[in-house]
Amino acid sequence: MRGSEESVLVTGGSGFIAAALIAALRTEWNVRSSQRRRGSGDLVVGALGHGADWRRALEGVATVIHLAGPSSASAPHDAIRRAIVSGTRELVEQATSAGVRRVIFVSSIKACAEESKGTPLREEDEPRPADVYGRAKLQAERIVLARAPLAPVVLRPPLVYAANAKGNFARFLRQLDTDLPLPFAGIENRRSLISLSSLVNAIVAVMRNESAPAGVFHLADEPAVSTTEMATLLRKGMGRPARLFHVPGFDKFGPPPLVRSLEVDSSRFCAAFDFAGSDTREGLVACGRAWREKH
Repeated sequence: MRGSEESVLVTGGSGFIAAALIAALRTEWNVRSSQRRRGSGDLVVGALGHGADWRRALEGVATVIHLAGPSSASAPHDAIRRAIVSGTRELVEQATSAGVRRVIFVSSIKACAEESKGTPLREEDEPRPADVYGRAKLQAERIVLARAPLAPVVLRPPLVYAANAKGNFARFLRQLDTDLPLPFAGIENRRSLISLSSLVNAIVAVMRNESAPAGVFHLADEPAVSTTEMATLLRKGMGRPARLFHVPGFDKFGPPPLVRSLEVDSSRFCAAFDFAGSDTREGLVACGRAWREKH
């Protein structure tokens, strides 16, 4: 086992990303996880931004992978800022005192922007987060990056998809799991996605490369797809016909996540960590199949 004398701390141990990540890391590293309330095998640190005590969780830890915090802007704004910004500050301050050598912060592409306009989003683009969640993530990134002794790596994934995902993607899967026609034809946007397995593999790639540069890295699988393609591929995996129809104006006035573009350039990460993600089209078909098998 790699690094058997030292441990890796994964925060947010009750989340669906953390569960998959912990299982993958345990084949090479000693892993512990933390969460704010008692859970099986987890260390309790308290609520983020409320004076969480990380001392016990950080004992003997060489690397922290920070996943904890709200996953969207649906929580109250004060709670989002407290958990993401203040919570991250508490963690990195205590990690520095504990002698942690590396922090990997899983942020969000929303720290850069909510939409791409003609060209994929790159790390050097001027950040323009559009909501409290994106702004809080950007602030937290800057807090982490200011701690140079922690060799900080900030990862900005777009939508992370899996058959057991929650939130908007879970609702989208439920909508598609019917033979009824749906109004998703003719949407010519470009959306970057990353599968849960690709995100986990990307984090493992960072863990394996201790000499890679610190900084901000965008993540995404290739290629970017339209909402029309996404719906068609997921339904294919579900064993259902596409049955999509076009509603004039839907591509301009429909729900923003379904009609706008959010395309991500992940070439910097792929070059720095010798990484290749999954094929988005194959991943969406597999996701639809896995969903159908469970429902």
